[in-house]
Amino acid sequence: MAVKNASRKTAIGRKAFDLFIKNNCHDDSLLVLAEELGISVAGLKLNYLIPYTKRVINPRPTSEQLIIYRNHRANQNQQIAEQSEMVNFIHELLELKYAKQVVEFITHCDYGPTEMFRMIDEYTKRPLDEETRTKLARINRVIAECQDILKNKAPKPVFKSAVIEDLELQGLTQEIIEQYLIVDYIPFDDIMAKYSNQITVAQFGKYLERLANGNAEERFLIERLTRKLDYDALLFEMTINEVVLKIRRGLIGSFGSSSFSILDYYRSTPMKIESFLVQAHSLFKRGKLSGEEYSLIEDFVKDHEHGNAVVSEKELIDYQGVDLDYFSKTQIITYIKSISAPLTLNTYRAGYQEFTQNKTFLKIPSPAV
Repeated sequence: MAVKNASRKTAIGRKAFDLFIKNNCHDDSLLVLAEELGISVAGLKLNYLIPYTKRVINPRPTSEQLIIYRNHRANQNQQIAEQSEMVNFIHELLELKYAKQVVEFITHCDYGPTEMFRMIDEYTKRPLDEETRTKLARINRVIAECQDILKNKAPKPVFKSAVIEDLELQGLTQEIIEQYLIVDYIPFDDIMAKYSNQITVAQFGKYLERLANGNAEERFLIERLTRKLDYDALLFEMTINEVVLKIRRGLIGSFGSSSFSILDYYRSTPMKIESFLVQAHSLFKRGKLSGEEYSLIEDFVKDHEHGNAVVSEKELIDYQGVDLDYFSKTQIITYIKSISAPLTLNTYRAGYQEFTQNKTFLKIPSPAV
């Protein structure tokens, strides 16, 4: 019964998400489905749509859909920030009692007359008491009378408001977590490294704590993060023990080889070899890997550090270091990709060795010309 309910929840989440993305992320697109289920649109999003966006196994959102969804959320945060900035500005104006104070304030604030007029006009569209409306009308007249002064004031450097920056960093924290949840075999540290010029580790920790104490959606996100981190840590320990064992034994009996190749490594794990070494070092520092085991991994990585840059298929086809026809080269490339290994000179050369020794690849004759 639990499995059936989970499948139903996923199916509803997928339907809601597809509708939402197809209709430019408008809540109105979810009205009919919400009514069919007898719940509100907010309930549909919280209980079905949002959990579906966090799925890491199929069925799950495509990368293109997630980009649209994240952009929508970023725009929402930006709108909230702009509204907050506008409200703060108006409230500061309303606290001023005299025209002289208003002139002083608008002369030294960061906004030009056009922006001030726009914010006051937008604010007055709200339900306001007559006293507030009257005061804002007087402030508008003061700004109009000071336009010549305001046009000549030196432009101030533009800084993001604290509100906007705060929302952006929280949104970025969520984006990092979500990116980690939807990919496999990529260490969390690698994903964090991609964002190192946008958010510091200390900032990430601050917003992680905020999310952990946030609303139901945010707490759900942190729970998923914690579970995946624990699972990945366990999986990595199992994988590293397997790799150490294979390096030590030299895979004797496997394809008749007496040494552990770079393709043998990628048949064990799709994790980038540099990341594998970093994670291994972390286990070594925590006493979960012996010095001898760590040295085996470190030596293996050093033996393959040259020729480890990712290259294009065309570069490999044109590579003169192997004596094969075009069809055979494409077979090697196809196999490398099939085991989720990167296309590098190292993996290509290892593929060539296995191809010529008929260990992994089927000998399919080249098509007749």
